[in-house]
Amino acid sequence: MLKYIIKNLILITIISSNLIADKGDFEKVSLQLQWKHQFQFAGYYIAKEKGFYKEEGLKVDIKEFYHGISPYDVVVSNEATYGTG
Repeated sequence: MLKYIIKNLILITIISSNLIADKGDFEKVSLQLQWKHQFQFAGYYIAKEKGFYKEEGLKVDIKEFYHGISPYDVVVSNEATYGTG
């Protein structure tokens, strides 16, 4: 019985997330991290996974740090919408 309930909940979640994604156009934004993917940025990833950005009409691309860049410079040059610091 529990397996049946869990399967149905997963199915409902998948279907509803697809319906939310198909509602319309999302504003594409990017977030430049100041370092490699790690625990200090968990909030950004959790918000993305839970659909908080989609609820606000945003499609967020989280960009990992790479050697020789500054999040400030990336935002100023319009390569990213936001940056961490």
